[in-house]
Amino acid sequence: MPEEQRKKPHNIEETAPAQPGPLSAKAKAALHGTGAGSWQAMLAFGTSFAVRVGVLGFWLGGWIDRRFFGGTGYAALFIILAVIIYSFIMLYRDVMRQDRRQRRLIAAAEQKERAGRQRRDE
Repeated sequence: MPEEQRKKPHNIEETAPAQPGPLSAKAKAALHGTGAGSWQAMLAFGTSFAVRVGVLGFWLGGWIDRRFFGGTGYAALFIILAVIIYSFIMLYRDVMRQDRRQRRLIAAAEQKERAGRQRRDE
């Protein structure tokens, strides 16, 4: 494998263009098509967050407290905090995944547009 393909940039500034220009119509269409699922992703996050905190935090944590700690509430508190941290880590990963997907779609649309312009110029 060539050296250039194995080497990955350490930060986003190495991959992003220095001065991004205005988006073309095809790139805007590609970006617009990916935005339709963003509200669904946020709705799914809210629902799963509520279920995780309710089931794992209150129900399981309360049971563990009553069973092993005499009802002190510390296990429930610890589990609720762990669920909140885990949920926001998963939200961050989902947002970053969606951002990478949007960037790929925009880059692909702009590349197709450049290829089309080159064919017309020839």
